[in-house]
Amino acid sequence: MVANDHDGPRGLDAARVERPKGAITTPRILFVLALLVVVAVVVAKVVYREDMELRKVPPALTGVWTTDDQDLSDRFVEFRPDSVRLGTGGTGEVRFKVLGLNTEAVGEDRHFSIFCRDVAGKRFSMEVRLDGMGEELRFTDQPGVLWKRFER
Repeated sequence: MVANDHDGPRGLDAARVERPKGAITTPRILFVLALLVVVAVVVAKVVYREDMELRKVPPALTGVWTTDDQDLSDRFVEFRPDSVRLGTGGTGEVRFKVLGLNTEAVGEDRHFSIFCRDVAGKRFSMEVRLDGMGEELRFTDQPGVLWKRFER
């Protein structure tokens, strides 16, 4: 049997199909997906970021703080420029990396929101209020507990 001209091409040329210009191709799809991922990451960083005024704990807070409260008598708090150390009683302690903090004046006092991360990577914040003289500290979740700078 002889092939006619109208039977179509044979062999490798048969596998080639002319695509019209502007057609969706795999590289174009991959490019668009990659672009969407980048845009989503940028949007998420903008939406979920924590605006922090300061990156380091200011000198007014740095140092070791202790309390006379009977329930917390063996506890301490130490603020360092880049970390917070909480004495949990006895010889136990927990350390946190300071990610940044915000501060605002509240009358004569200063209110600090300190953003931290623990060793497991969990993020949280602690709120403290420092009196105008810089001698007394209170955590906002325990306003009845007074902390004073430890003098060695």
